[in-house]
Amino acid sequence: DNYKCQLCDQLQINYWSKLYNHHIDYDKKNYKESNLITLCRKCNSKVNFNRECWKNCFSKLMKKRRIMLWEKRNA
Repeated sequence: DNYKCQLCDQLQINYWSKLYNHHIDYDKKNYKESNLITLCRKCNSKVNFNRECWKNCFSKLMKKRRIMLWEKRNA
């Protein structure tokens, strides 16, 4: 996902703007690519509240991304 936060578009330009792999289902043992999304520190902290809402939001975002990739490959 282009080394940027998928919520605020922050790029990783130095150590202080480090990006994290966030587990969409909040299961730290689930490392499937479809369960990971890149977030900056600020956004990663923000999504630890209201988890059900964020799970739905990220699931929709990942579905949209899969559709876009499929369309790009089949264009």
